[in-house]
Amino acid sequence: MKTVTLTIDGTDYKLATTLRVAYVLQGMNNHKPYLEIFQNVDKMTLEGQVNVLYAAYTVACEGTPMTKEAFLNLCLDNLDLGDIMNNIKSIIEGITGKNLADVQNETVSGDSNEKN
Repeated sequence: MKTVTLTIDGTDYKLATTLRVAYVLQGMNNHKPYLEIFQNVDKMTLEGQVNVLYAAYTVACEGTPMTKEAFLNLCLDNLDLGDIMNNIKSIIEGITGKNLADVQNETVSGDSNEKN
């Protein structure tokens, strides 16, 4: 499984960068096309952004994942906005194989071939 690593307070957490994460995110966002979700990641609430990390964490977790509330609190108490956005960028780029800016421009211009 393709992953990136989120380190919080000296502990490493794997974050998946596979299509399964896009699938989970669609379910968390009223089944919107995943490229639409990625395009609007900078407009999401803080909780929505942490949900992107949580989706990637739960897909990569090999045991029982921590609860969403515990993960949210861990992130809120130990990360800054730059940490959150850099990790989201890595997740999206891992899923799409493209730079986040290119993904956002592709979606805005309507060049996407996504069929959902």
